[in-house]
Amino acid sequence: MNLYALFFGLALFGFCSCDNDDSVTPDPQARQAFESKYPNATQVEWEKKNNYLIAEFIDNQLDGKAWFDATGRWYMTETELTHTSQLPEDVQKALANSEYAQWYIDDIDRLERNETETIYVIEVKKDKRLRSSNSSMTNIRLAVSSKLKPNITVQR
Repeated sequence: MNLYALFFGLALFGFCSCDNDDSVTPDPQARQAFESKYPNATQVEWEKKNNYLIAEFIDNQLDGKAWFDATGRWYMTETELTHTSQLPEDVQKALANSEYAQWYIDDIDRLERNETETIYVIEVKKDKRLRSSNSSMTNIRLAVSSKLKPNITVQR
């Protein structure tokens, strides 16, 4: 599972590094691929980062970001979940049975990637009152795989 964490970190670095342009008009193939994959998406805005076209959108009342290339090939979608009830049951159980079950959940993201299984990244902290800028905050990322038996990988 540590390989997943490494891939996730490298993928986000590659997708989010410099050379970005806000508010671009996507290539027709990328736009068509997006509309086919997310026909009910609203409030769609496009931006470009490196060679990727990123659609920010709302689908089923959830914020999402989908990465495409100019040919319309889909690479990844990050969806911000708003509650643990939106997690698959096996992922909910893995979290509930972990040492982090009583921690405050700060953020939940579902990462769907091309040709690999979906993972869930759950950011938790011990104390809800601590702010993100507070250096004494404990913030742990849990990457939970939904395939077969969920495994928890801790990233600090």
